[in-house]
Amino acid sequence: MQQQGDVYLVKWQQINNQNKLSNLDNYITDIIAIIDMFNNQDVHLIGHCLGGHIAMAASYFRQNHTASLTLLTTPWNFSHLKYIYPHAEILENIIMQYDYVPAILIEILLSYLD
Repeated sequence: MQQQGDVYLVKWQQINNQNKLSNLDNYITDIIAIIDMFNNQDVHLIGHCLGGHIAMAASYFRQNHTASLTLLTTPWNFSHLKYIYPHAEILENIIMQYDYVPAILIEILLSYLD
């Protein structure tokens, strides 16, 4: 890939009390800033797992500068997790007890958007 140009990796970090959900916006903003560094050149975005959703959001805001979007194991349908919905109070307690939100818990919470 480096023969084709620069390669950037935006690393996923656990969400904690200091950065909370605003961190998801920061990831998107960071990717948009990287795209903007290329002065109207098209870029190829690759997103893995939940990073695929972040890459899709960045691609949406920079449609004219996204040459391609590749999603690797990006969850598309969370409906199989709906059985957890009755336990939402338990999930909320888990979030309050820990200093971070595990990625799997974010996936579960996203299932409520269906």
